[in-house]
Amino acid sequence: MSKPPLLIILDIDETILQFIHKNAYHYWLETPEQEKRKLETKCRIFDHINEIKPREGNCVIFRPHIEKLFALTKITRGRIRFALWTYSEQDYCDYIADLAKETFHLPKDFFEFQYSASHIDDNNEDPKDLHKIFQQYKQYNKFNTLLVDDRHGNVCHPNNQYNSILIQGFEPFGHTKSREQFNEYNFHRSINDTVFLEIITICKKILKDIDGCSQEEIEDAFTIESIFQPKCMDRRKLKHYVQTIRGIELCTIGNVQHATSIAKGGTKKVKRTKKQTRRKRLV
Repeated sequence: MSKPPLLIILDIDETILQFIHKNAYHYWLETPEQEKRKLETKCRIFDHINEIKPREGNCVIFRPHIEKLFALTKITRGRIRFALWTYSEQDYCDYIADLAKETFHLPKDFFEFQYSASHIDDNNEDPKDLHKIFQQYKQYNKFNTLLVDDRHGNVCHPNNQYNSILIQGFEPFGHTKSREQFNEYNFHRSINDTVFLEIITICKKILKDIDGCSQEEIEDAFTIESIFQPKCMDRRKLKHYVQTIRGIELCTIGNVQHATSIAKGGTKKVKRTKKQTRRKRLV
């Protein structure tokens, strides 16, 4: 068994980007031009104007430093890999994956998988259950898999607790599903966001620790030792990232005050009949 890769599973909305849907697009149009330009210095922005109804376009704003995060795959010669898992429809997930690959010049098979709400069991109380990944992809287990998400409910349950990073939401237009009008505080926080730089640092420490283990130690720990369980956090000098949120210890980055908000976007869609029309509306 060779040194195992490290899999980073990324949520989409308010994690790698913020999507401004057609009902909130007017907030983008009404934002002062100088503020838009400031945001553009740190973020890749895709403004899709609806030529028939100009105030019903949409906008995709990628989080700062995402290209540096994705570059880890090349820098580590494939030791660090990425996947996507969103609460939205598969069509939306595939659209964002394609947009990311095109924007950041990534190979077609860059993402190990692109999961959506259809990969979440309606009867499962654990929304994004990493055990589902471990069952399907035998090269990944609690020893080398981590979920990055801005929603507390996705990371707090026992199957994910020690394999997740709860991050500050990327919220230039607020944390609510309906979005909010331009707010100087939200924009300033978004422009100066360094969450992905922190994740890069964490991943490098994890890889260094794995590389310091013998083959026998890796094999013994592969199915029983989670990335962020307390003894690993101590050994990797990551304990300062631990916060107790609603009585549960989690690895966190930034201000996660909105992580438990019921107003957040990214909820699982109930109506699946619109699945095929989602992509058409986006482009």
